[in-house]
Amino acid sequence: MPVFTHPSLFKTHNLSIRDDSGLECYETDHHYKILIVDDEESILQSINRCISDKYHVDYFLSPSAALSSATHTAYDLVISDQRMPGIEGIELLAKIKDIQPHCIAIILSGLTDSQTLLKAINQAHIYHYLCKPWDNKELLSLIERALDFGAEQVENERLADKARVNCGSMTKHRAYLRDLESKYPGITNVSRDKSGAIIIKNRE
Repeated sequence: MPVFTHPSLFKTHNLSIRDDSGLECYETDHHYKILIVDDEESILQSINRCISDKYHVDYFLSPSAALSSATHTAYDLVISDQRMPGIEGIELLAKIKDIQPHCIAIILSGLTDSQTLLKAINQAHIYHYLCKPWDNKELLSLIERALDFGAEQVENERLADKARVNCGSMTKHRAYLRDLESKYPGITNVSRDKSGAIIIKNRE
């Protein structure tokens, strides 16, 4: 069931309705992939108009659908609203960071209080707290900086793993699995039956 009641609004912005309660840009040649979560359709529209021609972006009105997507789709950056029904943005970002530690997190909120900000930093390890309404140039600049920061972190970890392999504290196989998991979340989580055979689950 489509989330957006007027999909025609998005035709000029290269979007398609997802079956899993969200929006997804058509495939592009851009390397970075971004996840945007907000329960207000107008916010998603505004962000879409600002960044859809620069990045491959998945948009979700439903936090649970966004979390489900993060279990099998690797994201470089996630931007989430703070106040949403069922789950706060901080909690959602913390769960996504558990699945994808390399994913950079940004909180979007119309409110600014120090306790919420501190909670976001400690629990979700956010990169930035962006207030509504935002300036589009500021948003684009923030996204670029966040992606550069994330890419630098990933490269540093790759080099650290390479050094560990060279000194013998990590096997090449382990380093390969770590790299594979960062690109394809959940791929290394294998379920087996009592006989040791791998259980293959069909994704709904």
